[in-house]
Amino acid sequence: MQNIPTDLSQQTVIVTGASSGIGEATARALVENGAQVMLAARREGRLKELGELFQMTLGLFKCIYSRR
Repeated sequence: MQNIPTDLSQQTVIVTGASSGIGEATARALVENGAQVMLAARREGRLKELGELFQMTLGLFKCIYSRR
């Protein structure tokens, strides 16, 4: 198994299914390791909650919400 870098400050990542489960956990881990993360999911309300949570706890998160 490859070593996964812990400093992701130069990386931008899109996470689909980010409103729950593995997608949410992945987004959280990426943000905690410095990545710029774009969240995508069907549940807009839950994405807003997550964005606000990341912003409050990490202070490094910018949220942009868009409809189709």
